[in-house]
Amino acid sequence: MPADQIQNTKAFESDISYLKNRQRLLIDLIKSKHKDFYVWMVENGIDPTDLKAYFAGIAVALMVMFTTKLTPISSIRGISGNSQVIEVKVQAIQKEELIGKSEEEKGELVMRRYGHVIDKAASRYSLDPNLIFATVMVESGGNTYASRYEPHLNDSSYGLGQIMFSTARWIGFEGSREDLYDPEVNIDLIGRYYFKNKTMFGDDLTVEQLVTSYNAGNPFARPTAGHIQKFQKWFNKASSIRS
Repeated sequence: MPADQIQNTKAFESDISYLKNRQRLLIDLIKSKHKDFYVWMVENGIDPTDLKAYFAGIAVALMVMFTTKLTPISSIRGISGNSQVIEVKVQAIQKEELIGKSEEEKGELVMRRYGHVIDKAASRYSLDPNLIFATVMVESGGNTYASRYEPHLNDSSYGLGQIMFSTARWIGFEGSREDLYDPEVNIDLIGRYYFKNKTMFGDDLTVEQLVTSYNAGNPFARPTAGHIQKFQKWFNKASSIRS
């Protein structure tokens, strides 16, 4: 074998060895820093040492996980390998599912469908999950695709928590308006908004003050008439609906 070919072969082998070491380091990093994501890959039959078939989807997921300010969402859409498509997604409540249901039945549906997402967000931001649940019920009644134009603010509110786009941007959201209809994104932003207010105004804010901040912009403002009463109704019901 010519000397230059031998040299090229050695360089290639050196590159392969380097890449394998980097791969091992990346897998170790995922295991230690993002255990849930690693478990998700294993449970869905994705070999972390052979990501070629999943490269496009995994690359996007890792980019989001390591660079964005948003908390990573457990579902990764559109990751395909060979003939299968992997989709782990919370099933959004459709408006038709709410038709004909009583208020209590709507609350039960929201808890069944989104309860685990609410619990995760509450744990992430050290909040009472009933706070997030009651916020969803007061703001949208469980209507995933609710929207409302706010003329005095020249903005619109979106989704389960009726998050205004400008408010979402303020707390670090970098997605589109349409993304606010995603239940997991919206519920996370509800928790993040409350967390932001606790950070700004003090960790000792009462539930009523937190709800006032969500409704009126800060915990010491005057909330919309009847808003606190509606919230308290759902907040008090949450535990019995959950059980």
